[in-house]
Amino acid sequence: TLLKLLNEHFAKKSLDPLGIGIGVDWGRVLMIKAGYSGSSINDVIYMGDVVNRAAHLAHKAGRNYENPIWAGPDFYGNLNEHNSGLLTQRWDYEVGSVYTGDVVLTAMNTWIEENF
Repeated sequence: TLLKLLNEHFAKKSLDPLGIGIGVDWGRVLMIKAGYSGSSINDVIYMGDVVNRAAHLAHKAGRNYENPIWAGPDFYGNLNEHNSGLLTQRWDYEVGSVYTGDVVLTAMNTWIEENF
């Protein structure tokens, strides 16, 4: 819903809309603090299969498909009944079985439609 609001503001200024995809998965991640002593570089790096899978899901979700949220089966399996009901299973030839959705805050969505 926030993306819809941003794109409405962008449209008013004749800017191209943002197109994003959200990819999520579940698993173990290795976090490493990167940088060297005395430098201003002090970042945390995330590594692991789950990071790679989530990146692939986000890439697919952001490619003009109908649903901008793609979740892996491990993530979906950890959702409660209400939240799992917000996603639909589909098959993608590159990433296999995924769950997709386009979840919005209805009150905010109504406000956007009434005010833009």
